[in-house]
Amino acid sequence: RVDLDAADIEHVRSAQGAFDSVLCVGVLQYLRAAGPALEELARVTRPGGQVILTFPNSRSPLNLLHRAAIAAARGGRSVARLAGLRPAPSPLRLTFRQDIPNGWFTLRHMEAAGRRAGLRADPPVYHSLHFPFAIPGMQAGLRLWDRAANRAIQSGRCRTWGREVILRLVHQP
Repeated sequence: RVDLDAADIEHVRSAQGAFDSVLCVGVLQYLRAAGPALEELARVTRPGGQVILTFPNSRSPLNLLHRAAIAAARGGRSVARLAGLRPAPSPLRLTFRQDIPNGWFTLRHMEAAGRRAGLRADPPVYHSLHFPFAIPGMQAGLRLWDRAANRAIQSGRCRTWGREVILRLVHQP
């Protein structure tokens, strides 16, 4: 039997210990702090249950490039406003919205936040995702990077360069 619930991650409507497993994918980077979210996920997970989450790997070279691109895009928008232009990116693109923090948490930070919430971390898995958007003139280079990085990560070399960290946390009784 499976029960699914989508909720505000800091205020889940479910009872304490309601779930055997909780899955949190692609959410934490859009929060100002991960701690309150992990505490709430721990609260609704039964003792011995698991919380599986993903977050961007702060050590990934592609994520460092992505952070620079975000800063440049946000800065460019500010310059455009000073020039009297009114740039209006799609509000669906969370990456570029000013009201979205686009946080970058280290693995150590997430493990520590999990411990404070009563969760024990298993060893992480690094997953290589492709660059999140096209950069004009760089498509071929990005494809080459993706192929090389995927091979290096799968072989064990550069294992920690994966763009996403997948972390399993077990709720300690």
